[in-house]
Amino acid sequence: MKKITLKQAAQAVTGIALVALLAGQWALVAGPLASLADYGRSAAEGGHMLEFFGVFGLNILMMAGLPLVFAGIGLCVMAAYLTFERMQQRQAQAGAFIDHRE
Repeated sequence: MKKITLKQAAQAVTGIALVALLAGQWALVAGPLASLADYGRSAAEGGHMLEFFGVFGLNILMMAGLPLVFAGIGLCVMAAYLTFERMQQRQAQAGAFIDHRE
């Protein structure tokens, strides 16, 4: 049986984290945002326009914030992966330098 490399483990953990983040985003959109939209709709039907516009603004802020949060998380994952790749390259270069000197 082959031993799992650190790169494969990092890729597996990143995949699991991505699935968890997508599930969390779906739960947020399906849960609080759906009830927030219902609250705004009932406020508009009741004639409370100030309340409606407040809920509408909050809904827009939350919908705009979701992609930004997940884009930030994605950038962090990509940065960690690129750092890992660079670390492997440096270790390979150091190993080649040591082999060359001997």
